[in-house]
Amino acid sequence: MGQRTRYGIVLVVAALLSASCGGSDGATKVTVPTPTSAVPETPSNASTTPESTSTTAAPSGGLDGEDAFVRTIVGSTYGDAARAGATAHQRSDFGTKGSWTLFTVEHDDHWYAFTTKNVAGVDGVGTLGDRSTIATGERLRDLPDDHWYGVEGIVRDGREIGGVMLEGRGYDREGDGTFPAVDAWRVNLQSLRLEHTSIAGLDVVEPCG
Repeated sequence: MGQRTRYGIVLVVAALLSASCGGSDGATKVTVPTPTSAVPETPSNASTTPESTSTTAAPSGGLDGEDAFVRTIVGSTYGDAARAGATAHQRSDFGTKGSWTLFTVEHDDHWYAFTTKNVAGVDGVGTLGDRSTIATGERLRDLPDDHWYGVEGIVRDGREIGGVMLEGRGYDREGDGTFPAVDAWRVNLQSLRLEHTSIAGLDVVEPCG
C-alpha cells in the first residue's frame, strides 16, 4: 500500500511539472512565482548626476574693447580725463623709472583699465600726473559680486611688479596673506595694451575695495 501511494504522488508531481512547462491545453497550468530581488525605486525628482565638490572659481573677467567712454578718454591728458570721470581707483607705475601707469576706473557702474605715458619729474622718475597722456583704454567685463579687478599689490614670486592686472575673488586672505586670484593680464610694452597672461607665480596682496 505504501509503495502504491508513493508511485501515485510521483505521477501527480510529474503531471504538474509537465503542465508548468507548457503541456497540453487540457492540463491545468500551474504558475510558480520566481523570486526577485527588491530594487529600491529612485524618486522621480532625484538627481543621478554626482554633485561637484570643486571649490575652484572659474574666471569671469576679461577685456571688452573700446566703448564711447574709452574713445573720449584716450589721447587726452590724465588731468582732462579725471575731469571727464576717469579718476584712478587703483594705479600701478611700471617701466624704466615709472615710464607708464596702468590704472582702473569705475564709471557708470562699469570698470575700465587705462595705460598712460608719464612725464619724468625733476628726479628723472615718472609717475601718474595731470600731464600724463592716456595711451590706451579698455572696458572690462562685468564681474560677479565677489570678484574684482586689482592692479595694486601684485607680486610675482614674492616681488612686487607693475603693469599687471588680476581678477581677484573674495576678501578673505589666504594662509600666506594673499587674496585668491583666478585670472591675469599684463601690459604689452610695445602696444601698451592689456593682453591675457598666465597667472602662474602671480599673487595679489591688496584687494580692490
